[in-house]
Amino acid sequence: MVRWFQLAHQADLGPKLFINNYSILSGVGNDPAHQNNYDSTIQFLIAHKAPLGGIGMQSHFGETPTGAEKLWTVLDRFGRFNLSIESTEFDIKSIDRAYQAAYLKDFMTALFDSSWEIKPNGQAWIDLVTKDWWTNASGISANGGSYKVRGFMGDYAVTATLNGE
Repeated sequence: MVRWFQLAHQADLGPKLFINNYSILSGVGNDPAHQNNYDSTIQFLIAHKAPLGGIGMQSHFGETPTGAEKLWTVLDRFGRFNLSIESTEFDIKSIDRAYQAAYLKDFMTALFDSSWEIKPNGQAWIDLVTKDWWTNASGISANGGSYKVRGFMGDYAVTATLNGE
């Protein structure tokens, strides 16, 4: 696995390379054998100088999600590696939308440290929502007056100017 990371890094020095695993946060956070294996794998990669840039955790939750305190405990455990930790996938398998919203709110608090400073994974989420997934476009229309832009779903404010008005 160390060699995989080395080869990927040699092929493109730009991106941070992440290891990624499932059921570290989900499953009520109670799979210590799986967490221990992931921890050992990360230790091994670091000890053998793999160019590891971050730790990914798939976050698939069901009707009984991992509580906020358990999330903190698991994240603190992996935080000792001083690598970015990112939720690489996130969903809540429930038809109760209010429950989904409440759990997302709880989950998002884990993006801040104990002094309420934003963690790198929290900043990455904010950047996605407010920059990458935010459509800001301007341009000049074609001769027929049409202008096309691909944007994310949502409401838009459009301003058109003709002869300075």
